[in-house]
Amino acid sequence: MSDECLRVKLVAYGYEEKADFTSEREELLVRYAEVIAAGAKPKIGPVSVDPEAKEMGIDFERRKLDMEREQADKQLALEKQTFEIEAQKAESERLSDLLENRWPIVDVKFC
Repeated sequence: MSDECLRVKLVAYGYEEKADFTSEREELLVRYAEVIAAGAKPKIGPVSVDPEAKEMGIDFERRKLDMEREQADKQLALEKQTFEIEAQKAESERLSDLLENRWPIVDVKFC
């Protein structure tokens, strides 16, 4: 059952439309299960969805996706920075090893 269908069914059982449009899917499922378990009866007649409430739900989802995308971008930038630091460290160690092997320290005694 889609989120929209769950919202419509909950509204049919008397839940306030605006409150349901900002709920997460898991919360909607829990509410619907509670209503069914309680043996509640839906309102008689067709149930319509308030367009303003639907738009609020869409805006909420859009903001949520934007925040998730922003978080993923930050995580990717952090991983890239970590990779670059590790690459610089490896290059520095490689150069250090080359210098140590190329220019050995010789104990010179002067008379």
